[in-house]
Amino acid sequence: MFKNFDIQKYLNKKPPSNGSFTTTQEIKELNRIPINERFVKEKDDIKASFLKLANKKGLEVSGKAIDKIIDESSKIILKIKKHHNRPRPKVLAKKNNIKFDDKELDSMKTPSYPSGHSAQGILIAKLLADKFPKHAKDFMKVGKDISYSRNVAHAHYKSDSKFGEQLGKDMFEHLKSDSPFAKRMGDFKHSDAPDAKGKFRTLSASALASWMIKSRKGNLSKIISSLNQQVVFRRNKDPKYAAKMRRTMDIVRKRLGKKNERS
Repeated sequence: MFKNFDIQKYLNKKPPSNGSFTTTQEIKELNRIPINERFVKEKDDIKASFLKLANKKGLEVSGKAIDKIIDESSKIILKIKKHHNRPRPKVLAKKNNIKFDDKELDSMKTPSYPSGHSAQGILIAKLLADKFPKHAKDFMKVGKDISYSRNVAHAHYKSDSKFGEQLGKDMFEHLKSDSPFAKRMGDFKHSDAPDAKGKFRTLSASALASWMIKSRKGNLSKIISSLNQQVVFRRNKDPKYAAKMRRTMDIVRKRLGKKNERS
């Protein structure tokens, strides 16, 4: 998934030095943020945070898919963390004789920079926002809350979170444009099924349904997949076109005498 992801620029971007004025100020800034244990605990579980919203909105989101994203992205994040090896805020606070409290979490065992929760929160938020554009703001809020919760826990400097969020954005762009994952997404844009003369756009929903049934030999799965591909990649730029694809799906299902849930 991230095999060809270039991490060099993240290895080159160093955090503020341990004894710097900037780091000391970041520690003091964290001290001014009240620790909200309930908020921190809730957002510590990245997958559960997103599934909670998806369930609330009645959206089907695969927990296994989120696990896969977390597992694969963790490999990249850990490499960067180990390279920079930045101590957690509480470590430097103690070294500099700064009174400091934090919310101890099992997920705080790795170096501080970047924040893995910030990276993965934004990465998954952007993936789900892209899949469910009507709920994009809601998913992005969850991602930002996951990121901010690490400051509330006093687990990460704000520079850790900022760097992590940028990493998450870049990982998302990588998945969209430069990986096997993206190639599978690209299949949505360029179906190998017949469409040489632009029939998706020129035919009415009824006529398109007839043509789809004939050209795909009545294979409902292939038909719905082709139409869903059109919906996914056109719903933002051309909502009317996407709506026609959905109407076509309904007509196809009715004519073939089968019903599947609309995507």
